Amino acid sequence: MANLVDSSLIAVLTGDIVKSRQISQEGYDDLLYSLNNVLSYVSEQHVNNAFQLMRGDSFQLIIHDPVNAFKYALLIRLALKERDDHFDCRVSIGLSDNDVIRHQIGNSTGDAFTLSGMGLDELKSRCLQVTSLDNDFNQRIDLLVDYADHQLSQFTQRQAAIVQLKLRQPELIQQQIADLLSAQRVSISRSLKTARFDLLEQNISYIETQIKALIQ
Repeated sequence: MANLVDSSLIAVLTGDIVKSRQISQEGYDDLLYSLNNVLSYVSEQHVNNAFQLMRGDSFQLIIHDPVNAFKYALLIRLALKERDDHFDCRVSIGLSDNDVIRHQIGNSTGDAFTLSGMGLDELKSRCLQVTSLDNDFNQRIDLLVDYADHQLSQFTQRQAAIVQLKLRQPELIQQQIADLLSAQRVSISRSLKTARFDLLEQNISYIETQIKALIQ
């Protein structure tokens, strides 16, 4: 019998590596190392979160703290871009509350899985999408998701490293980040401003608020 996990609203993140066939074997090993690390980190944020790597260039996560799903998607992309600014992935988030979760993620079913998979198939020029069964929700956040997608696509390796640290540990001040990255505080400040981290923070906060409204 399948081992089921009780769930209400969940998020399913389905992703694949951008232009994976154009990456050298050595580069691909680096990419998979970074990907596995960040997926493990996300899984550790909730006891029931889990991930599965599939076919070498794709992955899927089940997220039981769905309010954080958008931030997790950003962290995955940032982890790859920190490793190499040519690395990136497409991530589609599906949100729903009537899904059947099994030991094998690939055998799980429900609207969140369907929405996530369909969303990934629809991603062409974009690398990020969030979809629920609530069309009003989708319309409210679509432009913000599009903006965040464009923003991350422009990040350098250094910006990706700094923003990832800030998202993982918001309490870090600029001098602490500088110490961790062996950099000058002024360069950290400049990178955050150039990356428009203030706008990204507002963006994440608004989308998290909208997801909380889906739960209520």
